[in-house]
This record gives sequence, structure tokens and C-alpha cells, in this order.
Amino acid sequence: MQEEYYRQIIKQYGGEIRAFIGRMVPQRCDADELAQDTFVKAFRFISSYDSRRGPMNQWLLRIAYHEALMYLRRHKQQTCYLEDDERWLNRISDDEADRMLSEMQEQRIRNLEDTISRLSAEDQTLLHLYYHDGMRLRQISEIMDHDAAYLATRLQRIRKRLCVMIKTIEADEDK
Repeated sequence: MQEEYYRQIIKQYGGEIRAFIGRMVPQRCDADELAQDTFVKAFRFISSYDSRRGPMNQWLLRIAYHEALMYLRRHKQQTCYLEDDERWLNRISDDEADRMLSEMQEQRIRNLEDTISRLSAEDQTLLHLYYHDGMRLRQISEIMDHDAAYLATRLQRIRKRLCVMIKTIEADEDK
């Protein structure tokens, strides 16, 4: 009976968990192994799942997120981290960042994709959960273990950083 329950959970959420990890860890074999580790850990601690805190997939995503982060820390992936450096934050206003990202031309889209790939896995995950999956900050805060207000600030800083990076690329292209 318990094995059937576990099979059902894997069948229902396996694809979502694998895709989620695959966005953080691009090597397919490593992502597959981490997805398996996620379910092993989930089944080991299934008694700690509390449906009042969120749906099962959110709980599994939280486990998957931490598994992927541990992997990335062990393998020290080369990414761009957003420091709290006011120099680049002040180079662009919130309105300009929002306008620039909403006015996407083909070349700018390619530049955006390139710059996003340079962000840390955590920042890429935050962008994906918020914009692609349409999750609310409260839901994301459960997965990523950060306060929703912190995540809102982080999203704005990421948007600004992306705009600065795109402007730099475009300036280089114009030369």
C-alpha cells in the first residue's frame, strides 16, 4: 500500500520536480539523480509534510531546491551573483528597468536570455517561479526559505541588474 502511494507521488510530481531541478542543474544525469534524491528524502520525511503550509508539490519543490543548491555549492558553478553594490543599483531606475524589460525586441530577447543564464541558480529559479510558473511570493518564500518581502526586493534588484547587463551588451554591440 505504501509503495503504491509513493509510486503515485512520483508519477504525479516527478516531471515537475525533474524540470525544476533541470533549470538549476543543466547536466541531465545530475538533475535526474537529484530528482531521485529529492523523492528519497521526501519519503524519508513524509511525516513532516503539513498540508496546511501548502500543497504537496510546493513541499517537494522546497526539498528539490535545497538538493540542487547543495549540489551547486559542492560543484561551485560559475555564475554572476548580485552583490548589494549600490553603484549598479543606482545606474537605473525601477521604472526604466520595468520599461526596458517590457519592450523586448528580438536581439534584446537574446541578450536577456544570455544574461539570465549568467545569474546564479537561485536568481534564475526565483525569476522562473515568479514569471514563468506565476507563483506568488508567499509560495516562493516557502520553497526558497526567504521572506516574501526579501524576495520582492531581490526580484527588483535582479530586474535592474539584467537591464544594466543588457545595456552593457548593447553598448558593446554598437561599437
